[in-house]
Amino acid sequence: MPWAEAEATWASQWQALGRALNLNPTLLPAWTSTIVRELTAPGAVQVLIATDEGRLTGIVPFHVRPEMVGPFQVRVLEPVSSVVSYHAELPVRGDLAGLLRHLTGTHRTLGWDVLRFGGVLADSATDQAIRAVAKADGQPLISVPGEESPYMALGVSGETLVARRPKRDRYLMRKNAKDFAAEPGAVEVWYGMGGDPRADTDQLLEAMLHIERDSWKAAAGVAISDDPRETAYYRRLLAQLAAAGQLRACLLVIDEVPAAYCLCYAWEGTYGCMKGTYREPLARLAVGHHAQNQLLVRLADEGGTEFDFLGDADRYKLAWSPTTRRHVDHFLYAPAGRGWWLGKIQQLRRRFRRPARPAQAADEVSR
Repeated sequence: MPWAEAEATWASQWQALGRALNLNPTLLPAWTSTIVRELTAPGAVQVLIATDEGRLTGIVPFHVRPEMVGPFQVRVLEPVSSVVSYHAELPVRGDLAGLLRHLTGTHRTLGWDVLRFGGVLADSATDQAIRAVAKADGQPLISVPGEESPYMALGVSGETLVARRPKRDRYLMRKNAKDFAAEPGAVEVWYGMGGDPRADTDQLLEAMLHIERDSWKAAAGVAISDDPRETAYYRRLLAQLAAAGQLRACLLVIDEVPAAYCLCYAWEGTYGCMKGTYREPLARLAVGHHAQNQLLVRLADEGGTEFDFLGDADRYKLAWSPTTRRHVDHFLYAPAGRGWWLGKIQQLRRRFRRPARPAQAADEVSR
């Protein structure tokens, strides 16, 4: 059914289903709605619904988008979770394989060539179902290793958390705090940490954009400020999280100018670190590390059970915890027609060449 109808009809049962399955909030209706409205064409999003005697048992919002492969146009079907999600899974209770087969069956009416599942949690029920359906039904499947995201159990005070770090790390944390405090007009601004949960999120976003324009992300072309759609997405998301009491953020300011930030969500005792960076001219002060360290310590004192660093296994994250969650990107080609042949060709190409790096391989397969 169309997105607008599905959201109006099934949002409350979807929320309950997601909680029962212990899914992360990016897979629930409020966050998905923000993704659909700001990062897709809402009129193009459809929703596959599974019910049992009127009770929702599965829901998969998806869209089909064109992608150019050289001179050819390929049609890619992807769940909305492949646009943005953390630890993607299919919100399904029960017959995952059956729902997947319904989804792949849409190739007859929608004419897609490849079904892309991005950022799927490795070894999850969704991961296993995709592999099983591909094998049983003879569909070409290419699976590419994705990010390994560090996470850390909390359940202790911030002071205890810091005390567990090696001596040199504790020294650097104290030095970073001292160096920041010595700067003129050094201020820590907190969002969702004992203050008004409906804090001025537009003000926070403007500070984030100011920082990102002057960060390494701008040079790499991945700053929020580079993409109007991503800016709009974060504007809506920050307001949504704040209204729900789920926003947690630390903003560092020096001499009335934003210097660094760390942005997290709070959900069912888990904190997810979505984004953060610093202004490049302030790299000597390590303000990016200081913002995250300060926020992490405060969140530990708030009483959560887990801090999820999200993203890939960067060195500074692994310094806090070596434990990671693995992800995989699946490319499941259509069970018949052009998509099936494209999948077979891709499998042959990969068999007779040197393995590519994961990011490179995912880019090539999607093309």
